[in-house]
Amino acid sequence: MPLDFKYHSVPDFLLEKYDASERSGSFDTGVVYIDLTGYTKFTMSLIERGADGIEQLSEAINNIFGPLVKVVYGQGGFIPHFSGDAFTALYPIINSNQSYRQMLFSAQFIHNEFDLISRQIKDEYLMNLGIKIGLAHGKVSWGVVGKELNEYYYFKGGAIDEAIRAAEDSDNVYISIGSSLEERLSDLPGDIIIKNPYSSWDKLELPT
Repeated sequence: MPLDFKYHSVPDFLLEKYDASERSGSFDTGVVYIDLTGYTKFTMSLIERGADGIEQLSEAINNIFGPLVKVVYGQGGFIPHFSGDAFTALYPIINSNQSYRQMLFSAQFIHNEFDLISRQIKDEYLMNLGIKIGLAHGKVSWGVVGKELNEYYYFKGGAIDEAIRAAEDSDNVYISIGSSLEERLSDLPGDIIIKNPYSSWDKLELPT
């Protein structure tokens, strides 16, 4: 993704590294991958309505993504990039107990918030939107490549790939956890429980 300091689209994580003259590295992180299903059909249906549809599309995008992005950053995560109807959120592991809880809380909130939004929407196309959520843990590499005004950054790693696969294996009801994260959670002291009757997590709950 191109470096864009003017519009602050570059994550603060990367800006801090860049200011410190660091151009590559890796870190231990939790990963939440969010994928909206039915989004392309929904987008095209609104575009076909002309100017009014485009305005509705802009409002819908803000209503859908706004709360989701807000909770990611509010819980210590950041979004390196969006990819059409999906995005990846990273939660650098600083304090393992707290970091995992923040990541799980975000996933839970996003799941519940989207469910609430979809129940309130009247538009027939938007009502067909669904959400898939996949979680994982592991090392993620980052880097800045290019020179001067032609610089780009990337984030990549097996943890991101695993979160994507977990989301693909889930449906619009369940949140799917990759094996890497499941192993980490089992090592934490005490229980982390997900208080969601629709969740696939039987023995894990979020703290209140």
